[in-house]
Amino acid sequence: DALGVALPELWGRKQTDEVKQGIAWYVKSRCTIEDEWICRKLEMGSWTNVHRAVARFRKANDAPSQKIRRKLGLCAD
Repeated sequence: DALGVALPELWGRKQTDEVKQGIAWYVKSRCTIEDEWICRKLEMGSWTNVHRAVARFRKANDAPSQKIRRKLGLCAD
C-alpha cells in the first residue's frame, strides 16, 4: 500500500515494471527465498527475470528507483 499498488494490479504490470522489480529486490534482499517463488508470486515469467530485475534494481541510482527504495524501507520499520 505504501507504493500505491494493490497486489492484483501488480500482477497485471509488465515484468520490467520498476515497482515490481523493487518488490522483488526487497524480498530477495531480506529473505532466503528462491527466485522461482518470487517469480510465481509476482508473475515475472522466468526466474531469470527475477535475477536480472534484482541486479538492475540494486545498481539503479535513478530517482524513481530511489523513491521506491525509500518507500519499501518505511515498510520495514
